[in-house]
This record gives sequence, structure tokens and C-alpha cells, in this order.
Amino acid sequence: MACEEDIRSAIEALSQLGPAGDALRAAHPWMRNEGFRGLAMGINTVNGNSTGELVLKVFIDRKLPVDGDEDAVPAILRLPGLDAAIPTDVDEVGEPGLQFTQPAAGGTSIKIEGGLHGTFGCLVTPRRGPSGLFLLTSAHVIGYSRLRPAAPGTPVFEVARNGDHRVIAALTAYKPLNFNPAGLTQIDAAIARITTPAITADIDGRGPPKGVNPSPQIGDKLFAYVDGAWKATTRVTTLNAMLHKIRMQDGTAVRYINYGGMITCNAFTKGGDSGALIVDRYHNAVGLVVGGDHADRADPQTYICPMDRILQHFGVELVTRDSIGRTQGASPWTSASTPASPVASAGAAATLTLERLKKIAKTGFDRSAARNIDSHMIHVRDGLREEGLDDRDMILMALATIKAETAGFVPVSEPPHRYNTSKFGRPGQGADYDLYEDRGNLGNTEPGDGKRFRGRGFIQLTGRFNYDEVGGRIGVDLIADPDRANDPKTAGRILASFLKQREGRIRAALTEDRMADARALVNGGRHGLERFETCYDTVADVWDRTVV
Repeated sequence: MACEEDIRSAIEALSQLGPAGDALRAAHPWMRNEGFRGLAMGINTVNGNSTGELVLKVFIDRKLPVDGDEDAVPAILRLPGLDAAIPTDVDEVGEPGLQFTQPAAGGTSIKIEGGLHGTFGCLVTPRRGPSGLFLLTSAHVIGYSRLRPAAPGTPVFEVARNGDHRVIAALTAYKPLNFNPAGLTQIDAAIARITTPAITADIDGRGPPKGVNPSPQIGDKLFAYVDGAWKATTRVTTLNAMLHKIRMQDGTAVRYINYGGMITCNAFTKGGDSGALIVDRYHNAVGLVVGGDHADRADPQTYICPMDRILQHFGVELVTRDSIGRTQGASPWTSASTPASPVASAGAAATLTLERLKKIAKTGFDRSAARNIDSHMIHVRDGLREEGLDDRDMILMALATIKAETAGFVPVSEPPHRYNTSKFGRPGQGADYDLYEDRGNLGNTEPGDGKRFRGRGFIQLTGRFNYDEVGGRIGVDLIADPDRANDPKTAGRILASFLKQREGRIRAALTEDRMADARALVNGGRHGLERFETCYDTVADVWDRTVV
């Protein structure tokens, strides 16, 4: 009789990546059958009754007569390198419903028999030792059935919205939860070996995570992909949180747990989101959802277990954008159709057509700006390209700046307002732009400079000093003809030149999510900050889902 170790070894052998795994699966035609759904360790059943025998469970769509069928699953399986004969038991799980994600990916609903519904977080792979792909989620989702520890090899099901389910993994390991009233749980996570070819590291077209953010800061924006949609925006509220007496209930079973070292954020998840991957604005993994407060609380929070702690405990690493190629290889055990990952680089932007750039930019502006984007985007792009700023971050910076300064994506002259005109709103009681007169910081030293060198262009270039300096850099005499700053081609070059002079500080601010500082480097203050941030975040989300 085969033991647990024998069956686990058989699952690992049949699931391994690379040529050895491919050759082994090729010797077993039933694994290539379209109706094959997965493997797991379980107890043999005959006519619905348990025999008590430990077997290799084979999950298929539909059982068929086996007489003479070379694709039939053998009753006894023999594998090279394993001395034991492995008994099998075929379970009919039905065809996947149309509501299944094809293939399964992070964000889909999962559970084990008798367990809580949760969420498939992401894929991980061992740092050392035999290769393989593992699903990562919360321990209380797949490590416990009715709040009792689950056995290794327990099947993990993907659950469709219509209630259909299919096996995608087998529980491998989990960090036990500490239910002692005086105890503390600092890791709530589990891994399960992938047992199906219908899997992908891609998450909603954005590719796998870019990497890990080991040190999120209070105020950082966070996102989660659950139930087929991105949930945003929320922000980190506390770090290293100790959460006392968190209630866990599965059916009639109720237990309490104390969490330590957690991250909290404004609540944006619901029941069934445990295990969901949390990423920052740059698609770096921050952690997994482990729970949250009821929405009727005064200040509900979502609890997050830090990702770097989880990975260190299990000795695994994320399947990331950088590792996806070497992790997938040519194996069918990850989706061959996974798209190339989006990369925030000049190379990615360089291959972006003007028409696609226009389409992406329009998502950050009102519909009324569409025609202006069609007309003027070429000048913005060419200006950025001339200065070597045609990468993701600086393109987003340019678009968000235009949204904050002109809104309509058109070079305009600054109108009189209370910040540039002392008697604004009271005609005849003062000259327009008089607050710009005699401004040493703007270089306005001659009478009339306030109006002559008022804000113009995409970036609202202001002051004699800036007109002279930027005009000199781009080879246009803006002192003699200030209105040339509103020429779309010139305005595009002015915008790029202005950003280039502040490039290092802008990139640092964007990388550290200091959006107010990035805005101040252009405007000098917080004017238009909300429009700036909204445009940046909206276009960034579309960019990261579509630019490859």
C-alpha cells in the first residue's frame, strides 16, 4: 500500500517543469486528455463509500467506459524512480462552467472541501531545490477545514460564480495559526502545488507582480485584484499592527486569533477576499489580505500580512515579470498564452504607436479634450522623445501636468485670477497680472512683464526668467515673441525641457509616491494636485494593463 510520501512524490513528479516532466506526462496519455482536470492525494471511494485506502485522486470532466481505451487512467500507476505502486481513484468533477477564468489566475475564488471561500493570491516557486509552481493564499483559506487543520495533498478548488468548481492545486504547506488566547500569529499563509495546466501568472492583463515592496509606508496607495476586478484606491494606515481577538467562523465553528506585525489600510475588501494579493501603485507585491473589520464600524480596516515575511518563511519567491520566462519555459503547466509583461521602460514606450498613446491618454481627460489629444499628442510625444523622457513615468508625469495646468490638452494663456491680479473681479480698479510685476523670483524686472510673461503653453510657463532660460534651451526666442509658447509644437518642447531640468527630483518623487512633491516641482505648490493625481493614477492603471 502506498504511503503519503509515495503519493506526494508521484504528484510532484507528474507536476514538475522542464523536459523531465514533459517526458513523464507524454508517457501517460490520460494527462493530455482535454477532460483531465488535476491531481491530489485523497481517500478511495466506491459507490460513495470510503474504503480507507490512500490513493492518487485523478480529477476528470466525465467518466467513460475504459474497455480498450488507451487513454484510460490505470488502476495502478508506476513511475520511474518510485518503488511503490500508486493506486488511483478517478473522480468526475464535471466540465468547467463558462464563468471560470481560463486559465486560473490570481484574484479568482478558491476553497477546499469544508473550508472557507478565499482568493487565489499569486504564484510562487522555490528559491532552491526542485522547481515547481505553487499557489499562494491565506492559511485559513486552504490550510483549515471547519477550522481544523487540513491534510497535505488536500485538493484546492477554483470556484466559479455559478458554483461550478475544478481542482487547480494540492495543499503543500501552511503556517499553523495560533488560536491560543495569549498567542500571536504573524504569518497567515499557505502554498499549494499547482496540479493543472490551466494556470497563469498573469493578473488581469497586467502580467505577474513586478517584484516585492518590503517596506510600504503609511499613506502609500494599495490595490487588490479580487473577483475579476481591481479594487482601489486605499492607503496604508498603520504598520506593525497587533490585532486582538479577531473572530474566525466557518459554519458553526468559531475561534479567535491575535495577529501581530500586520499592515492595515482603509477597508476595501469583503468576505471571501482573504488571500488576495495586495500591490502598490507600481504593481509590487505588498502582502496578502487576511481579514478586515465589518463595514458598519466607524473606521473599518483591512488587515494585510507582509509579503516578504511570507516568502522568507516558505523559502519561495514570487513569479514576477523578470522571472516569468524562465519559470514558464515550454511547460504546459503554465499558460503558454500569458502575455508579455508590461515594463515601465523607455523601450516599452518607444514601441508604443502614436494612436495607442492617444487612446491611453484620453482615459485621463474629459471627453471634451479628445480632439485636442488627437491634434497635439504628437507634439508632446516628440518633445519628450527629444529630451529622452519617453518612458512610462515621465510620459505619465507630462500628461498629469497638462491635466492640472490646462485640463483641455491645449496650450492656453493664463487668464486673470485672484493669484495674479490684486483687484480680480473688480474691473477698472487695477491692472491685470499686477501681482506678477516686480517679482524677482520670476525675473520680471520691467514694467508690463507680469502680463507679457504670464503663464502659457501646456505647462503654463511663467516669468521672464523662465521664458528666457527655456527658450534658450530649445532655440526659440520667447522673449521677443512670448505667444510662441502657445504654438503646440513649441509648447510640447517647452514642457519636455522644463521636466528635463527637474528630471532627477521628479523621478525620485514618483518612485517614492510623493505625488505632491512631484507636482510642486512644476507648479511650486499644490494647485491642481487632485487633477494631477487622478490623471496620473488613471492613465497608469490603463498603461500597466495594456502596454507591453
